[in-house]
Amino acid sequence: MNRVDHIQLLEHALAQSLSGCFVEREAAGPGDRGLDCVVVCPPSKFATRIVSVTAPRVSDVLGRLAVAVLERKSWCFPDGAAPFVVVVMPSWGSKMVEAVRDFIERLAGDVSWMLVTPQGSHHLELKAKTGLVVVERTAEPGPQPQRPISRKGSLFSDLNRWMLKLLILRHAPKSRWPGHRGKIPNPTHLGRIAGVSVETAHQFVRAFAERDFLRAESGDLKLVRVREMLEAWLAEERRVSPAWTHARSIDGGPFDLERALASRPQGMVALGGFEACRRHGLLHTTPGVPLVLSAEALPAVVAAWDLGFCGQQEAQVMIAEPRHRASVFRAVGLIDGLPVVDILQAALDVAPMPGRGLEQAEFVIEEILSWRSS
Repeated sequence: MNRVDHIQLLEHALAQSLSGCFVEREAAGPGDRGLDCVVVCPPSKFATRIVSVTAPRVSDVLGRLAVAVLERKSWCFPDGAAPFVVVVMPSWGSKMVEAVRDFIERLAGDVSWMLVTPQGSHHLELKAKTGLVVVERTAEPGPQPQRPISRKGSLFSDLNRWMLKLLILRHAPKSRWPGHRGKIPNPTHLGRIAGVSVETAHQFVRAFAERDFLRAESGDLKLVRVREMLEAWLAEERRVSPAWTHARSIDGGPFDLERALASRPQGMVALGGFEACRRHGLLHTTPGVPLVLSAEALPAVVAAWDLGFCGQQEAQVMIAEPRHRASVFRAVGLIDGLPVVDILQAALDVAPMPGRGLEQAEFVIEEILSWRSS
């Protein structure tokens, strides 16, 4: 589901539960930074941010909520509007509702919130001027839509991504990949190199062989139809809304990116996105604000670096907690003494970015494909 789908889903849920509520307008541009739309429930008005998760895990939902809640200080609020965060998710239950309610009450008492599924089931807690409105509605059963691939069942799960990187990046120039090179004869050997169980490695090989992306030839596990596989990988990356957080120095001064990276524990942060492409010598477009991927919770990193959340136009850095941490941080290398993601990860980072992100990703993919023919 894209942003337009999310807004339509919100409109439908509001129409089912609260007579007279409507989406007044969608966010139009930089002047509405941080917002997706404005919801009106007379006499109240709500500046609304919509986020999504691919799996109904409390940790994922609270993580997305935390980012939205922290960023609300930089939103451009219409007069008299209050903050409202909507989480689109595959399903929810009473434990999820209790966890979200506790989180909001402890850390963001001014925020209204909704959990909603693509089928329209929703739990809404709206802090209107007339008082607290709590609505819970279960969608009528009907034909089940095609389910998106969950992270657990995805061809591009976290550990699958890591093993794919080992098979792809072993062909890279030494300057771009310090890891394993040479043949990988069987799943057991792959599991040993990747640091995963033999069962996990066998499942990976079976899954990619069934889709004709992997074959055992001449004593080596070889990827085939690589272009089609990488295009499918980029397409999956673009289907999920990234959770980038924009930030800048609290005191308004310059942000020393290299010093900030050096201050965090090893293996916890890495340069990604366009800046990683530049460090790898494969920048094809004009770089934007540098992206830092963090294995630490965003509030801890932001506080350690004396940053404040801001809109996209004022940002000095973007920070994100990657959804697939193992495949990101196991493949990080040092370039000029700084932790930088591998070049394939850099392409995945930029693929969903607005502007020329996909163009940059495709440029990197062409470079990767050339390794196998050289």
